[in-house]
Amino acid sequence: MKHYPIIFSNSTGIPNPECKTPKRIITFSEWLLAHYADKYRLALINGILLGNVSTCLCNSRNIISVDAVINSLRFYRRSEDSINVDTILKCEIEYYAEDYYDITEESCTLDFRIRGYYDFQNSQEHLFENISLYDKADDLNLPQLNDYLYAPLRTNQLENEAYRILETYYSGDYMNGEAIEPNTLADCLDLTIASGNVNAPKRVLGRLYIPSGSAKGVYGGQMSFFEVPKRTIVIDKITEANDTNRANNTIVHECVHYIRHSLFILLQEKYRNELKQYRPDFDIDNSPLSKAEQAVVKEIEWQAERLAPRIQMPEFSVRPFIEDCLSEFKHLQKTDRILRTIRRISNHFNVSMQAAKFRLCELGYTDASGVLNYIAGKRVPDYNITGTIEPYQTYTVEPNAIESLCSSNKKFNSYIISRRLVYVEGHVCINHPTYIDSGNTPRLTAYARNNLDKCCVLFTLHRRITYSYKSGTLQRSDDGGFIEIEYSEQQILQMFAEADKSDDLLNHDKLSDEFSVSLREHMKRTGTTIERLSEASFISEDKIKKLRNSEGYKVTVEEIMAMGIAMHLYPALIYDLMEKAGVSLRHSKRHNYYQTIIDRMYGATIEQCNKALKLKGMEPFIQETP
Repeated sequence: MKHYPIIFSNSTGIPNPECKTPKRIITFSEWLLAHYADKYRLALINGILLGNVSTCLCNSRNIISVDAVINSLRFYRRSEDSINVDTILKCEIEYYAEDYYDITEESCTLDFRIRGYYDFQNSQEHLFENISLYDKADDLNLPQLNDYLYAPLRTNQLENEAYRILETYYSGDYMNGEAIEPNTLADCLDLTIASGNVNAPKRVLGRLYIPSGSAKGVYGGQMSFFEVPKRTIVIDKITEANDTNRANNTIVHECVHYIRHSLFILLQEKYRNELKQYRPDFDIDNSPLSKAEQAVVKEIEWQAERLAPRIQMPEFSVRPFIEDCLSEFKHLQKTDRILRTIRRISNHFNVSMQAAKFRLCELGYTDASGVLNYIAGKRVPDYNITGTIEPYQTYTVEPNAIESLCSSNKKFNSYIISRRLVYVEGHVCINHPTYIDSGNTPRLTAYARNNLDKCCVLFTLHRRITYSYKSGTLQRSDDGGFIEIEYSEQQILQMFAEADKSDDLLNHDKLSDEFSVSLREHMKRTGTTIERLSEASFISEDKIKKLRNSEGYKVTVEEIMAMGIAMHLYPALIYDLMEKAGVSLRHSKRHNYYQTIIDRMYGATIEQCNKALKLKGMEPFIQETP
């Protein structure tokens, strides 16, 4: 019977040591296999040959040969600085099968699991604690990490993950709407907060040091480096002194990095130290990241950026707070109501005004998109959002983004060159007197600011950021990067069509300045008889006759709405009738909903409009006859 000798291995190394340009960021699989691939194989082979690992088929004395290959690796967080590792190997075994009459050579293929863990903080290997036949029932019931040792996260998981972090790591009160204390969260994670100069060369607000490192500080009036202990968050001292809310967000941001990305940082630091030893010629600190490596850092930063405000403003706390504010300020105009609400959120939850605004947008309060917008540092006049837009959509864009779009999109550039579209107040608007108030400095009309979806291009924003990575740390940057924009050609063409129709009808040569004459013209153009208009609008035939024939006859906002909706008039024509009748919408909650109905429910019936009001707890705007 042939026995193979026990095999030993002393192999060590790093991934791709001979590569001209080594990777800046590596996967754990690459690092693990570079160091332990042979050890895994030999641990299994030797265990089977020595009889320490059961094959369930034969005794070790009957084995002829054994070979194994690593089939898959699975990683699970064990702690902030250690990781559980399950390695599945496919093993081919040749052995002697004995029965009463004969001895035959047989072979089989079995899957084995080698389970253990690796301690990054102390560089301790415990990878081979258990070797056994693979049984799916023994899989760890834990979230699996990806190859870079952090858990992927989808947008629809963000709220739950923020709540999990608070439940798991935060010791302070937060369930009753209290503000989250960032220092308390850091204390619960055994992280130290320090102040230093981290604001160069980029607009960096803070850095997380899991291993120790060095940072700049001012001592005795002179700039010098100081040693940063491990598990420390260094906050830019200027930000800390001048913007407490931004400093708070930075602390929470870095805490998220520690909770979710500490293993990634420790892996890269270990690789960095080894690379310096094996490849001293390679300047890892100043080498640029590849596109794939940038994508990893981008995802990690995205997780921290999106989770931090959700931790500071948990949905279960901030949503009822928002509703209370909106109710308290219901007597104000829409933009004033939103601004007051944002300010209240900022003061209560200790977050910036922009963070509070964006949180409102994320939670579906898209009216907030129209306030606190800035172009080149100057505040853009606030405007109303009459429809629903996504958090990363906007009507307000920087001029350099428009210039870039014009250079790459000939169709859009032709609209700008022909001046069918013009850039005004940070918006790209239809060039028409209804929307543009020409003068020394062109600006949007009040009507345009209340109806941007009718006259301005809606853009989707994409941030293009070149990421860097300083090994051993993750840094919180306030550098927004370059904004790329895209738009819908269909939306622009629809705006042109709507504007052309309204322009034709509002032309003084085609539409009278008198209410009664305009009403008759609308009825004639839409083919609406007095009987049909009365039936659809729930206004008596007698009153419609008087409105058609007697200029100055008393009419209400609600009656003009009803007739306009019954004839499916464009919103601009309904407002035109109101102006000619000498009536207008007031700044009240009910009339704000009237405006929404006029602007957004073109083509609806009176019944549908009344149903929309009922859902808001309001009476019908006109009583429907039985």
